[in-house]
Amino acid sequence: MEYYPGWDEAVGLKSQLQDAWFKDIKRQHTSVGPQRADIYLRINETNLDKWCSRGQQKLAAAALLLAQLLFLKANNDKNSILLIDDLPSELDDENRQYFLHLVANTKSQSFITATNRDLLQPASYCHGFHVKHGGLEKML
Repeated sequence: MEYYPGWDEAVGLKSQLQDAWFKDIKRQHTSVGPQRADIYLRINETNLDKWCSRGQQKLAAAALLLAQLLFLKANNDKNSILLIDDLPSELDDENRQYFLHLVANTKSQSFITATNRDLLQPASYCHGFHVKHGGLEKML
């Protein structure tokens, strides 16, 4: 596992932001900074994306997220708020349901989005909402 902070630490963030200023304005997004941070997982020096399907990669990222959440709970005795964007994409029903069960057992407040509400059927432990034309509808 290797952490990439979103910029070359040897050069420094301020210097890279200044160097990329005009290019970033033209692209209309910032190319360096903490928002570009990433964790690279490797097997035998090869990135995980070469070994695993997109669903398996998503499960690996989800496992790291849950580990972080549980670590924070154990060390601070506080629950985190969990934000997960588009959980159903790339996951089959069995893995999606298993992950939702794990999330529910953390007792953390969770917000999970999906483009297809049928893939995230609310269970007894959660409430579902549908955003439609700027309004909010509770899913039954």
